[in-house]
Amino acid sequence: MEYVINIFYALVLLRLPRKWLLVMLGASAIWIAAVARHRGWIITGWDAPTFWDGFARVSFSFLAGLTVYRFNLIIKTKLSFIIPALLLIGTFIVPHFTNDWLMEMALVMIVFPLLLAIGAGTVVTGWLHSFCVFTGRLSYPLYMTHIWMVWLFGNYLTARKPEPLEMYLVAAGVFVASVLMGWVALRFYDEPVRNWLMRRNRERLEKKERRIVEKEAVTLS
Repeated sequence: MEYVINIFYALVLLRLPRKWLLVMLGASAIWIAAVARHRGWIITGWDAPTFWDGFARVSFSFLAGLTVYRFNLIIKTKLSFIIPALLLIGTFIVPHFTNDWLMEMALVMIVFPLLLAIGAGTVVTGWLHSFCVFTGRLSYPLYMTHIWMVWLFGNYLTARKPEPLEMYLVAAGVFVASVLMGWVALRFYDEPVRNWLMRRNRERLEKKERRIVEKEAVTLS
């Protein structure tokens, strides 16, 4: 679904006028709310019976982020990232209960876009800036590569039922291994491929400009 929405972005959303972006955002909000109401929560779309629900999730989330960017909905604050950090911690500790789809919709539709807007307006310096740059670079490769370790950890918990100390040690090991795997993907695949694609695109544009100049020169001569 991530691949599909990114391809759709390149082919359609990249050129979509802002008013139509809002129309699609509204439609996706209705879609994801209907899915959440039907299922009773939003953790859906990851298995075969609920497969299509995942497109509601990815559509709204992607379009909401794109809306924040396209409309420059950036909230500047002098409190560094204290506010987004508190918002993020708050979302982590919100308890789950049966049929809590309204709570989850509030988080997804209000808190997360707000978190993104505040985070985009946050200014950090020194070592904190370096840390944020590195974790920002790492975030997507880590997101794309970690899930199989999460499944292994879940199977380990179910099969072994470990004591708390053992569980925490294994969890720490899974965390470190996931970060290292994400860094390897970043360092040796993600950034090199993106740099190659940017160079190739730049060379293509330069060749196109040279052909235009040469064509104009021939016409003038």
